[in-house]
Amino acid sequence: MKATKTIANALKRRRKELNMSAEEVVTALAGYGINIKEATLYGYENAVATPNAQTLLWLCAIYQIDDILNYFGYKVP
Repeated sequence: MKATKTIANALKRRRKELNMSAEEVVTALAGYGINIKEATLYGYENAVATPNAQTLLWLCAIYQIDDILNYFGYKVP
């Protein structure tokens, strides 16, 4: 559960840093063929749901997160 909360907090923080609304993120994801509702995005941000790998990668692209492992707190040995 700790990893899920870490990812959730990071996604929420980054969206807010970029001053993006949930609607803007959902629209951007739709452009990549990922169709979710705003409620689902909020679920990701509150650790109620976890995005699948494809969705997480597109969220990282939208949020301009290049170093995914480091951004989410994982250290590569």
